[in-house]
Amino acid sequence: MPKAKTSAKAQPFEQFTANPADAINKSMQQAMAFSGQFGELGRDGLEAVGQSVKATAAGVEAINARTFAFMQTAMERNMEAMTALSGVKSVEDFTTAQSEFATTSLQTMMTEFNELSALFSETVRNAAAPLNAQVGSFAEKIQSAG
Repeated sequence: MPKAKTSAKAQPFEQFTANPADAINKSMQQAMAFSGQFGELGRDGLEAVGQSVKATAAGVEAINARTFAFMQTAMERNMEAMTALSGVKSVEDFTTAQSEFATTSLQTMMTEFNELSALFSETVRNAAAPLNAQVGSFAEKIQSAG
């Protein structure tokens, strides 16, 4: 009776059953090495989260400062516009001043919105960077352990 060919899937089992003590020893060594890496990954993960939180806090602080400064400037412009509007002598002057104020306000708000959007994007990028780096490191260690 011809001997059946062993499949590629059966080879690890045959290797394990051929010398179980060596296979168990090798598996235990790999598991111990991986558990040490797992501890490092946990520590590194916590550091990455800490860095991400710091970047987020810095970004939120910058966004809040910019928003507050914009609000303060907008209030000053509004007061100036109200003063200018209260001194007009005709409906035509009032309409012209009001139109200029509305146009300037809209342009200023759009510019500020774009700046805040850029600041928000930068904050997200900075907060995600340490986490992305940690995920890459984790993937590399998992691949090298396999």
